[in-house]
Amino acid sequence: MKFSHFLTRSEFLGKTYAAPSRRAWVTLARAMDAEPLTGDELAVFTKLTARTAAPAEPARETYVIAGRRSGKSQFAAAAAVHACALDYSASLAVGEVATVAVVACDRAQAQTVFRYAKGFIEQCEVLRREVVREVADEIEFAHNVRLEVHTADFRRVRGRTFACVIFDEAAFMKSEESTSPDVELRRAVLPGLATLPGARLIAISSPWARRGLMFEQHARHFGKASNTLVVQADTRSLNPTLSAGVVEEAIDADPEAARAEWLGEFRSDLAQFLPDELVDRAIVPGRTELAPERVTATGALRRTQFFVDPSGGRHDAMTLSGVWLSDSGKLVQAAVRGVSPPFDPTQVVDDFAALVRSYGAASVTGDRFSGEWVAAAFAKAGIAYVVSDLTRSEIYAASLPLFAQGKVELLDHRRTLAEFRALERRARAGGREYIDHGPRGSDDFANATAGALVLASRHARALSAEEFARSIHIEPLRVLDGLHDAGNGPYPFP
Repeated sequence: MKFSHFLTRSEFLGKTYAAPSRRAWVTLARAMDAEPLTGDELAVFTKLTARTAAPAEPARETYVIAGRRSGKSQFAAAAAVHACALDYSASLAVGEVATVAVVACDRAQAQTVFRYAKGFIEQCEVLRREVVREVADEIEFAHNVRLEVHTADFRRVRGRTFACVIFDEAAFMKSEESTSPDVELRRAVLPGLATLPGARLIAISSPWARRGLMFEQHARHFGKASNTLVVQADTRSLNPTLSAGVVEEAIDADPEAARAEWLGEFRSDLAQFLPDELVDRAIVPGRTELAPERVTATGALRRTQFFVDPSGGRHDAMTLSGVWLSDSGKLVQAAVRGVSPPFDPTQVVDDFAALVRSYGAASVTGDRFSGEWVAAAFAKAGIAYVVSDLTRSEIYAASLPLFAQGKVELLDHRRTLAEFRALERRARAGGREYIDHGPRGSDDFANATAGALVLASRHARALSAEEFARSIHIEPLRVLDGLHDAGNGPYPFP
């Protein structure tokens, strides 16, 4: 059965997709199967894809880049349920199961599509009777098909035979170990889609930065005849029931964000902060830590600087990084620690304090927003807590010249490196730039490491904040306009 028929027939999903407001989605379903398009449908197809001719063959991969509230997740669920309804027995080996996978940045996001799918299955009596097992994130059918929920881990999706794979909000997938989990996921699932007839990958997302899987596929296939179908649409082109006033108000409030959120356009105000080549150059392959004894031998023990990114133990990781200045002038990362929540912050402080003492240091530096408990906890453990007068963004800006000048040696620590690669520079009103992790991302290890790098560099020359900013030429970043040391001179480093 064609996807469009499944959407519009009353015994399947017709209660939802037979409505005139769903016409664009039904047209897309017809195009995905290379069905003939009427004149009106071809006009809709051209608007969505910038292609003037209807597809000549079914799409093996479909990428839908669209504004929020356009019906993306519901359409993805409909595609998943349609794949679950088909019979693959002629192509399955004995004991083999056809898998329909919903993959998202985290389990909560994947459950959005999964809940829609469960609702559609309840709506479809023929398919509902086929259900033989249902758990929190899996539904199994009597005809050897299984609907599963997965997070963005390319290792967990390997080895399956796929009938359909859904990437939900693909532009926002995250990984603690990779800056391109969406690209790696596609690479991992494609072999599993090669066996079953009509198997396909469908990736849907609101757009974000001009990189990653959605942007790459858009650059390669949008507006071009191909069996990879790329759709780019504003919210109201796919969901005309949404009030135009909602979009207009959003554009007035923040034009750049609204173009991505509602108009389906990739953001032009975002850029990768640290180019991959700068990170690659800084890594010392295979080095995971420098023991205090080794640092002692260099005579640099008491020059090791530690920066901590505190956490209350409920949401973010708590991290610590130590950097010392070698005799050759290199800023060498000696150690990094991190504890993911949930944890007892007092115990973590005790552990961090022990590490700091082992390198002969007597203080750590951290941000000003962590509350008095951090300073008190470190003081109780015999370590002074110094509040940084640089914001997180300013710390990153100050670390950039250190990377550019080849002064940095980083440990081969996968999560730290992934976080550095994922940092983004964003333009703000008035020409200022801001550096931070992307949506649903994290930068706890990168923040602690960048902070330690800046501390070690500045401590080596005992510069004031203003002098330090001038010395590393960071004025063009325009994020340090408010940097000052309030007349206190150099930081109170140990």
